Amino acid sequence: MTVKRLIGTLFALLLISGCAHPSLAQVDKTNEPEVVQVSSQSWSFDKIIIFNKTIYLGTEIKVASTDIKESIGEIKAYSDKESETSKDDFSNHYPVGTKIFKIKDQSIQTAIAVEINKDNFILAQIEKE
Repeated sequence: MTVKRLIGTLFALLLISGCAHPSLAQVDKTNEPEVVQVSSQSWSFDKIIIFNKTIYLGTEIKVASTDIKESIGEIKAYSDKESETSKDDFSNHYPVGTKIFKIKDQSIQTAIAVEINKDNFILAQIEKE
C-alpha cells in the first residue's frame, strides 16, 4: 500500500510541476523586477499606424511617387509594447520621423501612404473589423 501512495504522490508532484508557469518556476536571484520584452510579432497586426485617431495597417503594396499628394504628418511615437498604442501619430513598426502622405484621389478615411525610404511609399489601409 505504501508503494502505491509513493508512486501516486510522485505522479501528482510531477503533474503539478509540469503544469507550472515557466516564470513561476524560475527564481530571480537578483531581487530585481522582471522586465518582459514584448515584440510587435506578438500583436494581432504587425504594422500598425495610429494617425488622426484612426488605425491603419501597413501593407506591402507600393504607392507610386506620382500618386502622392502631400505630407500630412509623421510618426511621433514608437513602441513595441501593446499597452502604449493609445497615442496618436503612433506606430509599432515604423520609426519616429517616418512621414505620412495623402494619396491622390483617395480619402484619408480609406488609406494613407507611408514613406519607407526616400521616394518609396507603401499603402496603409484603415483596419477593417
